[in-house]
Amino acid sequence: QRISRPGDLADIQLMPVASRGDRVRFAALLGREGRYQLHLLAETPASYNLKMGDPTLPIERGQQADGSLPVGGSAFYSFRALPGQLFQASLASQKFVPQLRLYDLRGNLVGKNDDGADGLESRVTQMVLKEGLYRLHVFSLGHGGGGDFRLALRETKLKELEVGGRGQGALHPKSTDFWAFPGKEGKTVIFSVRSSTCDPVVSLYSPDGVRLASDDNRAAGT
Repeated sequence: QRISRPGDLADIQLMPVASRGDRVRFAALLGREGRYQLHLLAETPASYNLKMGDPTLPIERGQQADGSLPVGGSAFYSFRALPGQLFQASLASQKFVPQLRLYDLRGNLVGKNDDGADGLESRVTQMVLKEGLYRLHVFSLGHGGGGDFRLALRETKLKELEVGGRGQGALHPKSTDFWAFPGKEGKTVIFSVRSSTCDPVVSLYSPDGVRLASDDNRAAGT
């Protein structure tokens, strides 16, 4: 056991990767340098093959990556981001039902896909709150499919709203919309969000990504 410091990563963080058939698989995010030990245990005598590597591939904003997923397999892509940036990752395949997960540097799940209407595309839209490396996990629904896929990453500019102004937008199921406005110290602002078709949930964040306030009237009105 060691004394941890503020901001330290956990020594190891496991990320969910499916095991299938006679293969046991897992992905581990290593939190510090050093010698790690891997212990293998079997209840009866057995021979085995062991393979290890970093499967993560870099992807830049505005870039597309074509890949092929083994049946029941996983793929990982990473990119760097700054607070206040809004990213959308989209994953499409004609061979399997695509699933996307987004993890931060510590291995925490910070975003997951909202499926397209046809089930052949998944999207993750995420406002970055902390600077660092982010990791996208590509896999199939139920970890039972595989085949070719295309992953795209783009940065979306926030829609601007002036104090005293009005804006309009549209949301599809499980999605989030983002706006930005110039604020001044000591100024009071009131936001009113109305919809004729859904019960909106609204959150307000500071320039450095701290959540200041949120409101959910829990289906009391629109």
